[in-house]
Amino acid sequence: MAGDSTDCFAKSYSSVNELRADYEQDGFVSIKGLIPLVKLETVQRDLTETFAEFSADKQFAIDSAIIELDRTDKQLLYELHMATTKLISLRSIFSIFSKIVDDLSAKQAPVYEVSGGYLLGIPKDNRLVYDFHQESNYMREFESIFNFHFPLLRKSTRENGTMSVLKGSQTIGTVSFEKKRISANSYTNLVPTSIEDIQSKFQEVHCILEPGDCVVFNKDLVHRSNFNSSDLCRPVGTARLTQNKRGSWITPSPDEL
Repeated sequence: MAGDSTDCFAKSYSSVNELRADYEQDGFVSIKGLIPLVKLETVQRDLTETFAEFSADKQFAIDSAIIELDRTDKQLLYELHMATTKLISLRSIFSIFSKIVDDLSAKQAPVYEVSGGYLLGIPKDNRLVYDFHQESNYMREFESIFNFHFPLLRKSTRENGTMSVLKGSQTIGTVSFEKKRISANSYTNLVPTSIEDIQSKFQEVHCILEPGDCVVFNKDLVHRSNFNSSDLCRPVGTARLTQNKRGSWITPSPDEL
């Protein structure tokens, strides 16, 4: 029932029609093994090479560097994060998603990247956790945006704050929001107006994802990231793709949202 939460595990789809039917009904699909592990391993190597010199734990070089820099030098962490969002190894994964966009839209057309990168998923840190929101309020004026979300290093679970969605909530369309920010260096949350009422009508589903799995969701699906209570980071790749030529291509600042 709405109000209770449950888990969703990635699924192997046998046909495009089955994929499209789930997407249209639920506002999202979780696809099993969409991304070849060899591609994720290349991203992991690039991230390790970038962060290794700042790491005190070579077994968990990426995690320990991010956690230490978050404590001692947030500006440097920001710069390294921005640099690594531009990794060609990460962008090469996005090309896999083009066919999924064609399948879900039921048309073949050029696919454009609206935005893309990855989230750090720092443990025990409330600043970089997105509250409930819709992508359509961040990236405006596009008729449709297909949002891709996939773990980069390890399994996404409830413990490490995996994304949860309000299943079927894309049916409410783009709604008004209240802008909230807990600090100057936190994410800007655009929380739907009357979020409690929306939560009461749609079931919350936590996306449990193995490396290689990928969630694709509608621009109006209400979703959030959650608090990472583990000791390691939960980096997840993100890509927002569209077949629309027209839309707001300039990324707004927090004050402009």
